[in-house]
Amino acid sequence: MSFNEKFNYYRETFEAFAEEYFSKTDEWDLTLTEAVKYSFFAGGKRIRPVLMLSVSDLLGVSFGKVLPFALALECIHTYSLIHDDLPAMDNDDYRRGRLTSHKVFGEAEAILAGDALLNLAFSILADECVKNPFDKTARAMQIIADNAGISGMIKGQSLDISSEKKNIADEKILYEIEENKTAKMIISAVTVPAILAGKDEDIFKSFGLKLGIQFQIVDDILDVTGNKASLGKSTGKDEQSGKLTYVSLFGLDRAKERAEEIRSECKKILKKTDNCDFLKDFVDYLSSRVN
Repeated sequence: MSFNEKFNYYRETFEAFAEEYFSKTDEWDLTLTEAVKYSFFAGGKRIRPVLMLSVSDLLGVSFGKVLPFALALECIHTYSLIHDDLPAMDNDDYRRGRLTSHKVFGEAEAILAGDALLNLAFSILADECVKNPFDKTARAMQIIADNAGISGMIKGQSLDISSEKKNIADEKILYEIEENKTAKMIISAVTVPAILAGKDEDIFKSFGLKLGIQFQIVDDILDVTGNKASLGKSTGKDEQSGKLTYVSLFGLDRAKERAEEIRSECKKILKKTDNCDFLKDFVDYLSSRVN
């Protein structure tokens, strides 16, 4: 299969699993269910589930074992987007080409939808630990929890907000934002299958870190060079908000150069493992978004 065919295969496999899971939510509050599904099924690329399934394929882990973890991770990612878009955070009106949750359901219901998705993620993970009470299962849950929490994504979000409009020119803080806000969720996606397979997770952790930073730099670039029609969200927001980004600190040209450098670093890490053509192509796919 070509890269696009494989990407779509992984995405469709995940989508079918998620749709089946959410079809069993009749007991939920009707309005809250609508708000949750509005954001979760908003047509995203499913980058994290695709990465998780691709590494599972690489390591011989059955999709049945890893899909619940992919679903939990995507629930966390979706909750973070709902909350990021709120007026108190990034104050965005559009996400994935349509109105954000708080614009459709109101701020209170959007907050609750995000809360519901976060708690649902840990319900799914806890259920896996009960069904499969092994060290590997608990370790996989721990990685997701740590990388999404106060020492991971939330830390990165807090640093991102606290640095706004302060003209901070600190590369160390920028790296902390990139590593925590974006990379640690990518690290979860690529290391969970390694943990479940009983394989050395260090290579995948290193790869996930580099890939996550590349992802964030590309996102910084697209906020300047992209357009709302192709990205499905407002552009120019980083400059308006006075955010510390790779572009604001080093300029657009250097940001593009750094994205290319990290692409090479990702490829170098992948040379340490076999049969990872999809991951190599994924690195190129990220770079192609700004070329």
